[in-house]
Amino acid sequence: KSTDEFKVKNELGVSCESGEAIPNKEFEVSCNAKKVSLELVKNGIAKLEYIGNYYTANVEDGIFGFIVFIQGNTPAGMKKMNVAVEDSKGNYGSLIFGFNVKAIPTKLEIAVNKGLFNPDEKLEITPALYDHVNDLINTTISLEFIGPKDEKLISKDVLSSESISYVFDAYALPGDYKIAGYSKGLT
Repeated sequence: KSTDEFKVKNELGVSCESGEAIPNKEFEVSCNAKKVSLELVKNGIAKLEYIGNYYTANVEDGIFGFIVFIQGNTPAGMKKMNVAVEDSKGNYGSLIFGFNVKAIPTKLEIAVNKGLFNPDEKLEITPALYDHVNDLINTTISLEFIGPKDEKLISKDVLSSESISYVFDAYALPGDYKIAGYSKGLT
């Protein structure tokens, strides 16, 4: 008599987790490896590849990790790393691991359509917040438009690169007007 067919698998399950990566800092990736039977991999070697850089780590009792330096010129957003594990018996598993690189606000700009206005003319205000690689950050910016007697003419939250307008009335006071913007710790 013969048995039913069965398969012998040489696959390992790999999972990783981490926090948010910050440019110009080290980033810790914690991982584990299990057999198909959910038993922890006793020992093995793990490899990580990220933008052409390779890292290795020893797997002990299913646990391993990496410290990866995130370059300061890395754009914000989702990135990927490849992680592969091989145990002492030749079993193998891999994972494409996604993580997020944080946008570091570095510059807040406020553009206006011109510098000198007459009554009944329209002022266009466009704030923009930029990150560490000069990419626009999609967030809100608190704007204040202040008249020559320090009165607030506009106080509004606006999306980065969204314009708001103000029409000077026929009796607008002459003098210096100010625009202030605040967002993510920048003024």
